[in-house]
Amino acid sequence: MASKLSPTAPGDPPLLPEYRMVLLGKVGAGKSKVARVLLGAKESKGESGMCILREGVVAGRRISVVDTPGWAPLSIERTSDRIKNEIIRSVTMCSPGPHAVILVLPIENHTDTPSMKELKTASRCMELLSKRVWRHSIVLFNCDGEMEEATIAEHIQKANKLLEKCGSRHYVLRSADHESQSQGLLQEIEKMVNENCGDIFLPQIYYDLFQSQIPPDVSELKRLYEQREEQLKLEFRKRISSCENQTVKETELRKRRGSLEGNPPSMNEDDKTRSPEAPKSTHQQEMPTLVNHLLESKPAAVIMLAAVIGALIGSVTGSAFGVLGAGVGIIIGVCIAVPLALWLINATMAAKQSLNTLQETKSTLYSI
Repeated sequence: MASKLSPTAPGDPPLLPEYRMVLLGKVGAGKSKVARVLLGAKESKGESGMCILREGVVAGRRISVVDTPGWAPLSIERTSDRIKNEIIRSVTMCSPGPHAVILVLPIENHTDTPSMKELKTASRCMELLSKRVWRHSIVLFNCDGEMEEATIAEHIQKANKLLEKCGSRHYVLRSADHESQSQGLLQEIEKMVNENCGDIFLPQIYYDLFQSQIPPDVSELKRLYEQREEQLKLEFRKRISSCENQTVKETELRKRRGSLEGNPPSMNEDDKTRSPEAPKSTHQQEMPTLVNHLLESKPAAVIMLAAVIGALIGSVTGSAFGVLGAGVGIIIGVCIAVPLALWLINATMAAKQSLNTLQETKSTLYSI
């Protein structure tokens, strides 16, 4: 939750919940425009080379915004010490510290994306406040005019490593409907504040003072706890992202399968020319189907039938040697026919299993 202001005297109106934030970015990033959107101001002053504190009330909430001078885009070394000191001073202007540090990255046209040098410079300038700042940071992509979704997605992808430092928290500020844009950004800030359990970014001068009062063992335990907390948050976000991607893939796969089932492949020209002759060969196709059915569903009947056929063939063959020859022929015929029937049943079952496996493989490859 956002922090409250100090208690008021009896009889005074209750103080409003407050959000304090600092805007950082390169020269010309559009920080003043963002401040104007947040506060609902009609006019926006340009950069003055010094930090400016602006305040207002939005949707029943008191908003304090510190607008800072911009750094040199391509190198922190080209940024003057005065600007660096102003960046460090910015977080002390909204005492006791900001709830959110907003890094403003402009989307200026449809072709240019920020270079790696610009993104590295932005990261180094942010860390002038210490690496702790990322826990309280949101990257704001500020659109200059109407932008296509593909262009916005390209800028976000290019800043992927920068986003990883702040837990992928980002917001896209578009040109139209500033009121709804302001509410959307404030909701993102509120979400981050809740994730941090209402904690604020403490300026380094105060942080060092507090750290000096903490015993070393407690300080180390706190560091390990915070490190583990960030790891758990990152793993949780990755799991959510993975589940969302998996859901999208499964939905697309269902659509493809539904399309294939609803639109079976049409016959080619050869199939059309052969179709009139199909009835002539129907009885030829039924016989193998009947045999396969018997082999799969009634193996005992097949074995018995094979034994009878073997006995008949054996008796006929042995009858040339008299009654004794016919009897011996029956025994030999059965001994040959039964193993042959068993082999045939096993071969049929194996062939069916192989065919099912092949069809499943084809179905999987086709769906992919």
